[in-house]
Amino acid sequence: MSQDPKIFPIFHLARELRDLIYFHLLDPVQKWSLANGFKLNATHLPRRELLLLSHQFTDEYLSIASKLTTLTIHDHCLGGSGYQLPSLPKEVLAIENVKFNVACTAWRDAAGEVEFHDGWIKGMLGQMRERGGGGKVAIHMHFGSGISAAEYEAALTWSGCWTTEMEGLDELLLFRVGSGCTAWAFDAPKTLLIRWSKEKKGFERMVEDVDGEQERGNVWLNTQLRM
Repeated sequence: MSQDPKIFPIFHLARELRDLIYFHLLDPVQKWSLANGFKLNATHLPRRELLLLSHQFTDEYLSIASKLTTLTIHDHCLGGSGYQLPSLPKEVLAIENVKFNVACTAWRDAAGEVEFHDGWIKGMLGQMRERGGGGKVAIHMHFGSGISAAEYEAALTWSGCWTTEMEGLDELLLFRVGSGCTAWAFDAPKTLLIRWSKEKKGFERMVEDVDGEQERGNVWLNTQLRM
């Protein structure tokens, strides 16, 4: 039986070429704004209408999407009275790779702010994991001028909320955003200050944090934890 000339014979191509086609058929980006100021964007989402073509196409297409699709959750929330965790859109719940962009401000002490961020991050992960998503987690913490990243390093080490208690943590990075930028300027130029090493099970300082040299009361804690 001859093939319809209007149908492109994609399965006659080598798998490497098919994978390249699948990549270009993914949705580049979708964006959402949630209650309490959270902003989401998902990259390389599979297009629903393409999942109806054939079993082989769907399996191969989703195998590429599962590696590339990433949900980024931007923290624009300060919490406060009446704070409620928003529900995530159903389109993102099954995404395996999720990154949290966290803004670290001075309106709480480091320990209190880590506790607050831990609450909403794990709450959102809980929603995703009910649908099979959120298996691979990256957390990027951002600091504006004058806020000590070292105090947050100490608070994270002391609490262990992400370094020992979080399943699926793949990356934990602490950044200083560019001069004149706030901690919410997630796309601004930034410097990597500290990273969590899974291999060494400890934090590694990447550069000297000149802008955050003046510690705000937890120097003893940071020193004791390094002894």
